Amino acid sequence: MADRTPERELALWNQWTDNKSPENLGMLLDFMNPVIQSNVNKFRAAPIPQSAINLEAKKWALKSFETYDPNKGRLSTHTTNWLKKINRYVYGRQNVGYIPEERVIKLRTFENVRSNLESKLGREPSQIEVADELRWPLAEVERMEKEIRKDIAPTDVMSDFGFIQSDPSKEILNYIYYELSPQEQIVYDYSIGSHGKPKRQGAQIAAKLGVSQSKVSQIRKEIGEKMERYRQ
Repeated sequence: MADRTPERELALWNQWTDNKSPENLGMLLDFMNPVIQSNVNKFRAAPIPQSAINLEAKKWALKSFETYDPNKGRLSTHTTNWLKKINRYVYGRQNVGYIPEERVIKLRTFENVRSNLESKLGREPSQIEVADELRWPLAEVERMEKEIRKDIAPTDVMSDFGFIQSDPSKEILNYIYYELSPQEQIVYDYSIGSHGKPKRQGAQIAAKLGVSQSKVSQIRKEIGEKMERYRQ
């Protein structure tokens, strides 16, 4: 973008503030991209996928847009200050690495059993009910729930959208949510069980929206395409 003046910066922010559409957010992010990338590039040597760091940076950039006060200086300065939070993200994960395969299998089993119980009971199952179903000690179920990291997604979460399963970061799922339409957000939430919604099958989501199951599949595909775009 040739016009990188403070006036253009403020105009794009005002435009996004007036209408928080994906298009306006995209233009504002494009304008701020040099600021974002200058912070992301500091961590090229970190043993963490650059895509994960990039999405973490965009998350904080979005937060800076939401908290910006034009009376207190330039947006680029405000965003730079918020992007310092990337340091904590990277340093806190340098030794985490990928989830071991044995752990992935156990986590998937836990999530599947809990999801099946929720569908059968029509409510979120208690830890005791999950422990009985899995035949695990209650302490193990409690530990599992405490240890499930919000920033690392289990494999089956990604597969709902045909997502490449090697990326351990869930930040991309959190960030892409801001670009989804209201209908896409509903499909997203019920497909993976996020934002307080229970995980549901395609037919159940279709009934809730009053659309065909093929329409739900189409929406899922579109969400997957948006996710894939942000992995580039």
